[in-house]
Amino acid sequence: MDVMITLTHYPAPTKGGLGVVTDSGACKGFSIDYADYVNLPIAPLNDTTRKNLRATVPEFVEATNPVDVTAQAIFDPTLYSRSIKALMDDPTVGCVLASIISGSPETGLTRSGYIAEGKVDNGKPLLCAYMGGDQQMDPNVKPTLAKKGIPFFKSPERAIRALARANVYGDALRKGVRKKAAIKVPAAKMPKDGGALTEVQGKAALKAAGITVPKGALVKTVVEARKLAAKVKYPVVLKAQAAALTHKSDVGGVAVNIKTPKELGEAWKKMQADVKKARPDLKLDGILVEKMGKKGVEIVVGARRDPMWGPTLMIGLGGVFTEALKDVRFLPADAHPKTIAAELMKLRGAKLLGAFRGEKARDVAALADAAARIGALMIATPEIEDIDVNPLIVFAEGEGVVAVDALLVGAGT
Repeated sequence: MDVMITLTHYPAPTKGGLGVVTDSGACKGFSIDYADYVNLPIAPLNDTTRKNLRATVPEFVEATNPVDVTAQAIFDPTLYSRSIKALMDDPTVGCVLASIISGSPETGLTRSGYIAEGKVDNGKPLLCAYMGGDQQMDPNVKPTLAKKGIPFFKSPERAIRALARANVYGDALRKGVRKKAAIKVPAAKMPKDGGALTEVQGKAALKAAGITVPKGALVKTVVEARKLAAKVKYPVVLKAQAAALTHKSDVGGVAVNIKTPKELGEAWKKMQADVKKARPDLKLDGILVEKMGKKGVEIVVGARRDPMWGPTLMIGLGGVFTEALKDVRFLPADAHPKTIAAELMKLRGAKLLGAFRGEKARDVAALADAAARIGALMIATPEIEDIDVNPLIVFAEGEGVVAVDALLVGAGT
């Protein structure tokens, strides 16, 4: 509601940071911290504005943003209007908050008039907040401010939050029409009963969409497994395969870093026994033998057909970090790779994708392209309800990515 009220008065918020005028030193400090918390930058003032403020505020006050007019405003309430006007005239300031102590109802009404006088009609949002919670207020305060198009709030937190979201909306307006990915991929062949694909089938769909998957194939016997392992080169990974087996690790259906034919035979025998014990009713399609991949940064890329938003894409830190940190970003499934790359840099763990602790920067371009292709696969296949690629391993710049695991779930599953 606060954002709606703000955008009703200012349907196209201007570019720039936050400017604050207050008569409280505590609010000056608070505003800096809270604006940082909601990702709304405090505007750096230019020389002209600082010069105007030095001539406005008391001589013992620094001409900085936020502007603290101090208790001198009791004796000279024009400090409010002159300081507000100085900030609104600064090109680096995109929005202004007047966060003041209202005092008595009569004093609060008088101060609202001076705040209204500082308004400049240049499209920049000006909001007013009185500190003091639910203290008594003259009923004419809101109308006085509203006549000048100034929304009123009972706390600076609400006003700053509203300005932060309005700022984001204004940025989106300036960027114009969202650029969509022009990637076309073949549709996946989903089961008619709406079930899930096996990992082998899911990876085949990803490969057809232009996403790299490990070398490997589905085999039925340990003899076939050893022949394939020798072909793709050890070490290898074994994964039990069945459409009804979506969480293979839970039943002992995954064995990694197998280095010799003997180890493969032992892992094969153990896997067969563990899966049968955990799921005696399950019939395996076979076992996937794959080349063990090299290390990289693990990313999760998911997509789902949201009932309200339609096909959506999710990107974030993968592997065990997906559930532990929930460090993810959401986008439309047809998001452009450049948009996806920009969102990746907003992750809390984004440093892992750059040059970090002696590691080279990761291939973010290849990662963004792969994510865009997963989104395109979701759009191309209306029968898909969910796609989960976790992890997608990202290597150094120029070395690409590889989808280590893949789950494609049909609608109605």
